[in-house]
Amino acid sequence: MENLRAATTPAVACRHETHEQAEPPGAGRRPDRGRGLAVLHARRTDSVDWALEACLEHFETIGRGGETHAAAVVLCDEPVTDGPPPPGFLATFERARRASVRHAVHLVDWIGCDDDLFRCARRRTFELTAEPGWWDVPDLSSA
Repeated sequence: MENLRAATTPAVACRHETHEQAEPPGAGRRPDRGRGLAVLHARRTDSVDWALEACLEHFETIGRGGETHAAAVVLCDEPVTDGPPPPGFLATFERARRASVRHAVHLVDWIGCDDDLFRCARRRTFELTAEPGWWDVPDLSSA
C-alpha cells in the first residue's frame, strides 16, 4: 500500500509502504522481536532534518498498528567517503535521535549511504554476526 501526504515541514512530502509480516501458525508474537510497521521515505532535502521530520510526522498519521512505542533506523542518501566520518555526521545522528523522541520513536542508528559505501553512526560492521548493544531499544515491557 502506498500513500502520499504533505507534511507540515514546508515542501517536503513523505511516502510510505506498509508490509504485513505474517507469523507462522501457533508462533505468537515474540515480545523481544517486534514487527515491521512501515518503510518511510522522502526526497532529499537541503537539511536532512526536514526529511526526517516529515517522515516522523507522517508516521504519526498512518498509525502504529496498535503499538505505543517504535524503533527506527534511518538510511540517508548522502555522499560517503572512506576514512573517519565527516564533521557533523554524529551530530546529525544525535539531533535526529532527539527529534525522534518527540514522536515516541527510538532511533537506533543513522546509516549514510551512496552508490558505493555505507557509514553508520553506531554499528561498526555489516558482517552477519551479532553486534551486542547495537539494537539498543529500551525495555518497555514494564512501561
